[in-house]
Amino acid sequence: MARDNPGWGYKRIQGGLPGGGYRISASTVRRILKRLRIPPAPPRSRSTWRQFLRTQAATMLTYDFFTVDCAVTLRCLYVFFVLVAGTRHVHVPGVTAHPDGA
Repeated sequence: MARDNPGWGYKRIQGGLPGGGYRISASTVRRILKRLRIPPAPPRSRSTWRQFLRTQAATMLTYDFFTVDCAVTLRCLYVFFVLVAGTRHVHVPGVTAHPDGA
């Protein structure tokens, strides 16, 4: 398992073993890998919250539903809009005076 999945650590290998009917501790897995001269998995990089949001921004959407009182027509309009966080493009799928109407 360690050779086929070099990014897996001791705990990940230990977690994969119960599916095969084996129950051993992570320290036992570590000893076996050390005996076979298989190096441990490389440490994972720690990303900050800002880095996470930057990488996920392309798929993140923000939306809102609000009202606008139009002084010219004396009507209340209901607006639904979507903001794509990665590009900061605003999409307005709908504006209506009757949000519950068909």
